Amino acid sequence: MYSVWFTGQEFDHLNKDSVNLYTDDVSSNFNYKTPSLKDTKFVSFAESVFNGRRLGNLMFNLAALFYVAEHSNRTAVLPVRIPIRWLDEYFEDSTLMRLPNEFLYERNRHPILKERFGPVVYDPMFRNPHFEPRLEKALALLIDGYFQSFNYTIGHENKLKREFTFKDQTKEAVEKFIDVHKSDCSSKLPIKTVGVHVRRGDFLKNAAVDYGFTVVNEDYINYTVNYFHEFFNTNSQSFIIYFLCSDDIAWVNRTIVYLSLAQNLENTKFVFSIGHDAMFDMYLMSKNDGVIMSTGSFSWWSAWLANTTTLYYSKFPRTNSQFRRNFDPKLYYNPEWIGYP
Repeated sequence: MYSVWFTGQEFDHLNKDSVNLYTDDVSSNFNYKTPSLKDTKFVSFAESVFNGRRLGNLMFNLAALFYVAEHSNRTAVLPVRIPIRWLDEYFEDSTLMRLPNEFLYERNRHPILKERFGPVVYDPMFRNPHFEPRLEKALALLIDGYFQSFNYTIGHENKLKREFTFKDQTKEAVEKFIDVHKSDCSSKLPIKTVGVHVRRGDFLKNAAVDYGFTVVNEDYINYTVNYFHEFFNTNSQSFIIYFLCSDDIAWVNRTIVYLSLAQNLENTKFVFSIGHDAMFDMYLMSKNDGVIMSTGSFSWWSAWLANTTTLYYSKFPRTNSQFRRNFDPKLYYNPEWIGYP
């Protein structure tokens, strides 16, 4: 293992565990199959990234891969064989080049840059991934972490949207679903739609609660629904359809029924997404004029794809929890999103 020393305030907290550098000749034993790759250097994921992560986490990983590629002038690549799910399972096939696992993961061949501060903290090291000369010379860099920060999406939004292209059957089903419920409205007012996501299930388990995960409450639903009701009726009247996606439909239904009775909301319709898969719900959330986020990465990416007025639950993670220790909402959320409470 090769020790790294450097100067500069930005990297004062780097230690030898942050980067593994090997003294092997990193350019040996690689056969270029295409002449155009002769002078190409690569960046990909460490093997540990492929550990069964779910959709939202994988999307953050890809954003970071593009981010490092952009800031190192490297080509982002994937391994030919991915042992556990990748984004191709959810979206159209990736456009990224694939290189042999034997090349990317040959023992002690390529440097691995490890995220330093936790899963929901931006690490400025990845903005300057060639901070040590041998890193710049390496034929391939591997990155390791969860990379959950809005910062990693900046500058390559179009590339990400291309990779996050929903499958045709999903788009057709969602667009039909939306059109049917718009057509059912007898009102002659212009129709606005709001996607509402509520994640509860796994975040209510003891281990998750102890770590610092939180779920939205009735007050949050009450405020955000009323926020959009006022938002879309400020200058002129609108009919609002709230599309509700959740893993706890019973809780959401009780909350919405109480809200409707208490507030007597006019020109409003609540529609549940029931019996649909995750990709249906994410695409549905992304097709709205407004988004009400829950906690977790699924909501985060649904809002990012929607690229519209978005409200998020600011009591995530729980104050004074282990999860909150290095959490900075200014780095995690899009600065244009609105937190409540």
